[in-house]
Amino acid sequence: MRYVTVTVASICYNTKLDCHFYILADNISTKDKALTGKLCKTFKNCHLHWIDLSDSDRDYIVDNFISKSKNAVYTKNIANYSRFLMPGLLPDVNRALYIDTDILVWGDIGKIYNTDLNGFVVGAVGDSYVLFDQQIKEKAYKYIDANHLYFNAGVLLIDCVKWRNQDIVNKIIESDKQIRDLKLFNSQDPINKYFENNYQWLPHVFNWFGAYTKMRRTNKIAKYINANLNDKNILIRHFCVFFFDFQ
Repeated sequence: MRYVTVTVASICYNTKLDCHFYILADNISTKDKALTGKLCKTFKNCHLHWIDLSDSDRDYIVDNFISKSKNAVYTKNIANYSRFLMPGLLPDVNRALYIDTDILVWGDIGKIYNTDLNGFVVGAVGDSYVLFDQQIKEKAYKYIDANHLYFNAGVLLIDCVKWRNQDIVNKIIESDKQIRDLKLFNSQDPINKYFENNYQWLPHVFNWFGAYTKMRRTNKIAKYINANLNDKNILIRHFCVFFFDFQ
């Protein structure tokens, strides 16, 4: 909850938009909710809504994903898969920006929220870890189409109406069935499988893994970083802990 609070604060501080945060809660205490709720007094544009997972929600995730998984990391993390349920849990929300909690937003969130999806159901950013680590890339592309730009599921711009109307949750479940003995990254793999070559690509400034060692040591990636990213234009910095170099 500390990280949720910091992420929410970083968004509210950097935008004039009226922000409604729907926080997916899995056994969060009343005390912790109240502490985070103090943000609404600090930021007038902050509105918090708690979406508590029900027992049936948990059972659904366990039955369709977790109990069937073999190779994925963190396979017992219910919250990791629960992002797929959000559009259905928010029937009155037409568009949503899903973000993980290990994130800081350095600029106006409206820049990504108002991005044109051009008819696609989701918009996402290519996953730097998978794309730039050759060994991981080779493993992932055994079950993902070679032409697909593998994206990171920590930041997703979602057309919730299309998501609900097209029954995307069950389609992701079907994709998970195809790859569950091979997948590397729990919920991220089946959503990539389903949206193969069929999503709106978003630039890396909307989801950047700031100091990933192998990126800094690869000339090709160094050139890309120098040409496209800097401290002034990165909007979302994603602190995926095991991607970082702590030297």
